[in-house]
Amino acid sequence: MKNVMEAYQIRMINEYYDLCNKYKKLIKLLRDYDIGQLKFTLNCPIELLKEQADVMKRYIDILFKRSEYENIKLDKYDFDIGYGEEYGRY
Repeated sequence: MKNVMEAYQIRMINEYYDLCNKYKKLIKLLRDYDIGQLKFTLNCPIELLKEQADVMKRYIDILFKRSEYENIKLDKYDFDIGYGEEYGRY
């Protein structure tokens, strides 16, 4: 018998990878800001963006843990932004 994923499982998978991609872009922006290579001026305080990154990372971790209970296979996302390591505490 073929195992068919439920619609909510597909949504959860899509949400996880979409959020991971957005988070990775945000931490790259934060890293570029920290090393003085951001090519534009921010409209909001950097602290607000750091807080957003913290919340996004916590949500990513929650989705990953939840996937284990829901029997959904998610790959651990690679957050390397090209600087040789994951960035900061985010």
